[in-house]
Amino acid sequence: MFNKLRIFIQQVLKIGLTPSIPKNQANRIQITNALVIIGFPLITLNLIANLIQQDTTGIALCIVWFFLVSIVVFLNKKGLHRWTYTYIVLLFTIMTDVVHIALGRNAVVSPMFIVATLFVILFFDKRREIVGYITFIILNYIAVHYAYTHFEELNRPTVHADIHIYFVFSIIIIMTVLMRVLNENKNRIAETEQLLEIVNHKNQQLEKFAYITSHDLKEPVRNIASFSELLQRKMKDNPDQTTQEYLMFIKSSAIQLNGLLDSVMDFIQLSSNQTITIEALDMNLVIGKTMANLQNKIRQQDAIIHHPKLPTLQGNSKQLIILLQQLIDNAIKFNTNQPPVVRIEWKETETEFIFSVEDNGIGIQETYFKQIFEPFKKLHNKAVYDGSGVGLAICERIITQHQGKIWVVSEENKGTTFYFSLPKQV
Repeated sequence: MFNKLRIFIQQVLKIGLTPSIPKNQANRIQITNALVIIGFPLITLNLIANLIQQDTTGIALCIVWFFLVSIVVFLNKKGLHRWTYTYIVLLFTIMTDVVHIALGRNAVVSPMFIVATLFVILFFDKRREIVGYITFIILNYIAVHYAYTHFEELNRPTVHADIHIYFVFSIIIIMTVLMRVLNENKNRIAETEQLLEIVNHKNQQLEKFAYITSHDLKEPVRNIASFSELLQRKMKDNPDQTTQEYLMFIKSSAIQLNGLLDSVMDFIQLSSNQTITIEALDMNLVIGKTMANLQNKIRQQDAIIHHPKLPTLQGNSKQLIILLQQLIDNAIKFNTNQPPVVRIEWKETETEFIFSVEDNGIGIQETYFKQIFEPFKKLHNKAVYDGSGVGLAICERIITQHQGKIWVVSEENKGTTFYFSLPKQV
């Protein structure tokens, strides 16, 4: 029983989470889900008590609270996380107002306003948002006390100065701590930016060196391939099969090395520091050009590609064609089924589009999920599956330049699904 309860709680905590969500954002989402886990049992106990006492008003309030708390789950499930944070802060503040007005002198609500203020600091990063929401909370606090002072029909509490002093000093302490934290973060960010500038400069130098080296190597490699082919033709009547095999090996190795150098140059040209042109992009045109580029391979393998109507988003056409071409090509290549089947799907959240490319291929062991995105990392024998091992590294770099994320879900011999996210605003 306890194990089932633990599993259920873990499932609730994960509502609205996807692999593309940053860790700090995921922690905030889990906190909002934890509030739901805490809230539902308390409301349930209160409902039972009201049912026993046959308190109609109490029962109605519990039902309302069930509905209000459920909205948090709904917003998280839809991926509307910023709305979730705003909703919790507003709900906590407004319901505190209601409790204060309803209970009058019996209400001690200053701590609740403080909790609402802590939620603001926890959920929001931008200074303007933090100051705005805290100002809203302070104005609510002032408005409630103003109402008690000026409207006779309200059940006026006995106003003690220490209540106001407690609230004001709490706000001052919170704002002081907040400003100190923001200032420390600013200093750390400045230091990090300096280090990043140094690292980026060194990376640029390394990439420039690698590009020049790869470019200069292509000419001798082409010569090796060309002259080995000429030599092979000249010696075609030579009965020595070993010589022919050696020449074939030299030629194939030179061709393979030439392809590897091309991949290196493509990878370097997609430097994370490179500025790319972002424009409104119809993904239906992108998938159309991708399919045209792969038509020979699709025809040779009798592959089946399924995709719905795709959205319009912000991106770079050339790079996204390369991205989809690599993923679909891999889905067909690493596939022993006949026919290979590839399914492309997508969904939309508040801030991003999430695409998936699913196949019925050989799959990938979970151990290698991170390694496959490393340059020149090949999991299979090159004699069986050709390629340079740079394709997925290029895909990751393209997604990084689009400020998105890419990840994989797979099981050996049960197919692979690559997911990638593209933000609505790049």
